[in-house]
Amino acid sequence: MKFMLRFRFPRKRGTDELTQLMLDATPLCVNILDRNYKNTECIQESLKLFEVHDKQEYIERFWKLQPEYQPDGSKSMDKAKKILGNVYEEGYFRFEWMHQKLDGQPVPCEVALVRVKHKSEYVVLAYKNWWEIRQGCARCCSISFPMP
Repeated sequence: MKFMLRFRFPRKRGTDELTQLMLDATPLCVNILDRNYKNTECIQESLKLFEVHDKQEYIERFWKLQPEYQPDGSKSMDKAKKILGNVYEEGYFRFEWMHQKLDGQPVPCEVALVRVKHKSEYVVLAYKNWWEIRQGCARCCSISFPMP
């Protein structure tokens, strides 16, 4: 039994490292949001896209990465709370969302929110695809978005 336990630990650690490597190389922003609308975790791509220095800065300034109003005229914070509340009830929602960098530069995204159980609590995973929607905006509107 002791031999099996020793054998499993290195494999588990290697699997965790590989999983983290895959997540950090994914061209999506991925966040974890708790029931209180607090962003608690993100992957490396989120830091690069929004040009922040580290996870702590990203988490602390997360709500500053939304413009005051969305393109439909609704207040970003009000709309986000409504959408997140619905996701906690329904389990999934997909939509377009306008983010912004700290300097105000727009970052249009397609977002998929998924409710998952972590330990004894539910959290929401937010998957943000910014690449395709930026390319579409650039083609339709002749807008140039710098790519990170």
